[in-house]
Amino acid sequence: MKKKHILFAIISVFAIWASTLVFAAPVDNEEKSVDNLEETTYSIIEEKLKSSASTTDVTIPESVRIKGVWGYMDDREPDGYFGGKITRKGRFAVFHGLYNETGSEERMHIVGIMKKGYFNGRITTDDGSYRVTGLYRIDMEKHIVKLKWMTARKQGWAIGRIKLQ
Repeated sequence: MKKKHILFAIISVFAIWASTLVFAAPVDNEEKSVDNLEETTYSIIEEKLKSSASTTDVTIPESVRIKGVWGYMDDREPDGYFGGKITRKGRFAVFHGLYNETGSEERMHIVGIMKKGYFNGRITTDDGSYRVTGLYRIDMEKHIVKLKWMTARKQGWAIGRIKLQ
């Protein structure tokens, strides 16, 4: 067992030594002062920041509106409509919206938090409120949101079109 450890240590030292020889910068005969070195690194960093700032002029809106359809997992036919607004709040987004079932005039509220592809929220109806959770995916090219949701007893899907404000 000790022979394996010693052999591993020797191979590791050899690998580190070889990588330092490969990645080491050649030493110039001229002596560079620390002040000159700091000035050159700061100027390089400033140039990179300026170039990256000019290429990233895309502004992300604070809120977007969504309209779409939803259904149960058993069938592909939509069972209702939903709509709402997604507002960005730091590291996560908040969804406030309404939904209804096809053929019903009753509208129910949806409130939830969207973060890193996960949706956690609450549906409020006349009977009470229910938890809903799911996975979502945003297609930025087509301006579409796809969601797979589930409650304690039901599961389904939703797809909506994003409208920028």
